[in-house]
Amino acid sequence: MLSRSKKQRDLLVVVDMVRGFIETGPLSDPAISTIIDENVELIKDYTERGQSVVAFRDAHAIDSKEFGFYPPHCIRGTLESELVDPIKAYEHRMVVIEKDTTNGFLSDGFQRFIKEQEPFDRIVVTGCCTDICVLQFALTMKTYLQQARLDTKMIVVKDAVETFDLPGHPRDEFNDFSFKLMRSAGIEILPHLERE
Repeated sequence: MLSRSKKQRDLLVVVDMVRGFIETGPLSDPAISTIIDENVELIKDYTERGQSVVAFRDAHAIDSKEFGFYPPHCIRGTLESELVDPIKAYEHRMVVIEKDTTNGFLSDGFQRFIKEQEPFDRIVVTGCCTDICVLQFALTMKTYLQQARLDTKMIVVKDAVETFDLPGHPRDEFNDFSFKLMRSAGIEILPHLERE
């Protein structure tokens, strides 16, 4: 169990828990819904303790460059780009940031957010997809922390992240490889996160 002092500053980053990756659309996989409850519990825990929560929403322009290699999905203003209902219920207690790329770290909204903050003691990353948006955000965030010479601990929670399963993209294999990449970059991979 992780102990946290009352003065510790934590950030929970929830990546792309949107309808377009879970419920409807060309890139949705209903199996990702298995992580919704764990994400909700973490959001509740963080917000009740007065800690920061950022939720990224994939919200693409109609002419997004990403559509050169992924089918059009999560168009800004559509149902696909909305947070799933159990997480949307906490929207008013989170900083919700739209992104038009796989790497939310690069979004204008997150850049503004992180520059306005005092350094965090710990950043916990959850959401989907493990091998795309979660991986890219976590690696970039870790690199940013190293460049800034910050001792912020980075954690990815295994039972709160997931990816899709398709021919040529076996879920377990892509999850495991992503965890290895993140671990080798100094990111702690925990099976679950104890709550207070």
